[in-house]
Amino acid sequence: MAAPVYVEEKTKIFDWKVIVAVAIVYSMNAFLLNSASALFPHEERIAIMVPAFAAVVFGPLIGGLGSGIGNLLFDIFEKMVLSQEGLAARHVLGFFANMIGAMVTGFYSQRIIIGEDEPLFSRERFLLVVRNTFASVLGLAVVTGVMIGYGRWLLSYVGLDTYTLQDGIRLAGIIITSNGFVLLLSMIPLQFAFMFVERHRVAAYNASLHQTLRMLPVIEAKHAPIAIEEFRGVGRGFVLRSWSTIRLRVRNKLDVPMRYRVEVRAQDHVDPNVFYTEKIPPGGVDVVDLQLYPFDDAERRIQLVFRPWVDQSNTLRRVFEEDLAFTYEYTYNVLLPGNRRFRVLISIVGIMALIAGIAQALRSLQGIFTGQTAGSSTAFGVTLAVVAAEILFVVLWYLFKKRRLGV
Repeated sequence: MAAPVYVEEKTKIFDWKVIVAVAIVYSMNAFLLNSASALFPHEERIAIMVPAFAAVVFGPLIGGLGSGIGNLLFDIFEKMVLSQEGLAARHVLGFFANMIGAMVTGFYSQRIIIGEDEPLFSRERFLLVVRNTFASVLGLAVVTGVMIGYGRWLLSYVGLDTYTLQDGIRLAGIIITSNGFVLLLSMIPLQFAFMFVERHRVAAYNASLHQTLRMLPVIEAKHAPIAIEEFRGVGRGFVLRSWSTIRLRVRNKLDVPMRYRVEVRAQDHVDPNVFYTEKIPPGGVDVVDLQLYPFDDAERRIQLVFRPWVDQSNTLRRVFEEDLAFTYEYTYNVLLPGNRRFRVLISIVGIMALIAGIAQALRSLQGIFTGQTAGSSTAFGVTLAVVAAEILFVVLWYLFKKRRLGV
């Protein structure tokens, strides 16, 4: 799998939490997307673009398992909840067919990685999009269609279906042509939309990350023998649960050489938390690099306590007796990492589902106001329930990520 733009946002090859999240997003949005199937001549299953997109974005294991489980959840919701029917062997077959088809798509596709300065339209990008599109057709049209069509024919041999060989061939052909048509129509604009959103998200991420390098002074010691000329993050920025570097540049304002003992008091882990500067000549400068490991993504505080440090015992005694300590306090922000691909997937699929959901709701309201209430109020209620469930799911996902990170 190609490396992500940011290591802290890397998706594992197998991550059960992302698999469950993809399955839930797929199953919820499949209902809304399928409500627009009447726009096509044969009522194609438009939701097939979701597992194809997930397989391209996350790879074969996450995309395959998430798609298979999501398809099964959708069948449970559609058959058992809405239609009050039980599941049959063909629905289990659909689980395996969607899972294996999405795995084939993920295996033959190539991950989409784009930076903020990279062009959106180029020969390489176009070839990548075409390759991934045909990988989705191969997996979720050809492989899935053949498995379902011939699988139902094989199920008839054990009494779990009534399909003949001709029925299986005809069903496989319908799935291949209808799914292939939807995937060819949707995967190219979906991938370019993903790259467009991702490029802007990377730019926003870089800007937010750069802002975390700033350490804003809150308290500055009066009449201190030193001057802090620089205290800021170095490198990419402060990311939750990731080591970063802070650079301290301090100048000795005394007219004699002096070494200082520095104690760091912070809400996060700082290494070292106690250190000594070099013996700084009058007007001289010492530079020290500290390592910071943030525990939270809220606004954080850090204190630096300076004490003059010499070898004579009587001077040391005076330093501590008179509390010759000079305190500086700063605030800084920490960025909470997240799975960028999952967020982009939710955004794009959610927008498509919302459009389909609005269309479903408008048709339902039209049916209610014209007196054709058969199924209209139910469809409208289900649409509102799915939208509310998606909002709740996003909130719970965020809280889960916060709890997993121990914040």
